[in-house]
Amino acid sequence: MSKQDGKLPDVSDLAGPMLAQVPTANQPLLVALAERVAARRYRAWADRPELASYRDRLLLCAEREEEVAERIEALRPDAGAVQGSLAKQFPDFGERYAALFDGIGLIDQLLVQSRGERLGAMTWRSFAEHQPDAATRECLLECALLEERSAVVLEEIIAGASADAPAAHLSMEQLEAGLDEIRESPSDRGALRMIVRRPETNRREVVEQAQLDVVEGLIGDNWKARGYRGSPDGAAHPDMQLNLMNARVAALVARESGRWSLAGDQLYVDLDLSSENLPPGTRLSLGDAVIEVTAEPHTGCKKFVSRFGLDAMKFVNSPVGRELNLRGINAKVVESGAVRTGDFVAKVEG
Repeated sequence: MSKQDGKLPDVSDLAGPMLAQVPTANQPLLVALAERVAARRYRAWADRPELASYRDRLLLCAEREEEVAERIEALRPDAGAVQGSLAKQFPDFGERYAALFDGIGLIDQLLVQSRGERLGAMTWRSFAEHQPDAATRECLLECALLEERSAVVLEEIIAGASADAPAAHLSMEQLEAGLDEIRESPSDRGALRMIVRRPETNRREVVEQAQLDVVEGLIGDNWKARGYRGSPDGAAHPDMQLNLMNARVAALVARESGRWSLAGDQLYVDLDLSSENLPPGTRLSLGDAVIEVTAEPHTGCKKFVSRFGLDAMKFVNSPVGRELNLRGINAKVVESGAVRTGDFVAKVEG
């Protein structure tokens, strides 16, 4: 991916070839060096006037990057010597990392880094899978969580900026051109592409894993506290615990993954959500949990129009939009359990 072809740079294009040149045992120490370089980038962003309201959170991200580096370095008595050798092997790493952000806007820079944090979390988990020592494995998994916390901060900044700034919305013709891709969504054994918590109104937290609960819904989400204006006592609607949206529809209307969460749904799945494929009562397993599709309709609101355009609202609520449930569906938790990005979403027989 490159700036020349209109796509954003990818941290994996830099990190992958470098890791391939390093012995497996030393790869975590190379990533630790990258964490320290990223910490300096966060501090530079924190000093940007346009990010002043996010300064403290960006500085915390910098501290997390350094904490990851320190934890990894503490695992090896010879860390200093090994990293010194790695620095000589890749003397221009800092410059090559900085070059990823040259010539792109500030929000795109944050998007590149957020994807890098998600990649980092995956990398630490991969290291953990092949680590026989329990204490070391736990350390690596904790590093993955630290990476994800920074990714969430960046994604919230991006979502906030995207909500405040006017976006170039797609026309009806452009939206309809994406229907063929949407219709290719798998009818079964799809994948959970994104999990979003809504701790309070207009706030989103993109998380790598979450807990679904029969009583509380998605733990940390405001479904229960927010209630439902249509109920006599204002209590939350039991059949609207979860909102699911087709990830391909989200990708079409939002255009960037950093804007998916603006749709307001919690679970973004690569799965055919049409009533024909998932009639009310259908049960789906995802991760350790089981959910059930409910009959409550899921329609857009004024916020959906402001974020994605009037044509997007008309598109998802058109006859074909309603047939395919492009705006999404409602569901409830019937078996509590943990869910993670990448989990299969499959129909439960019987």
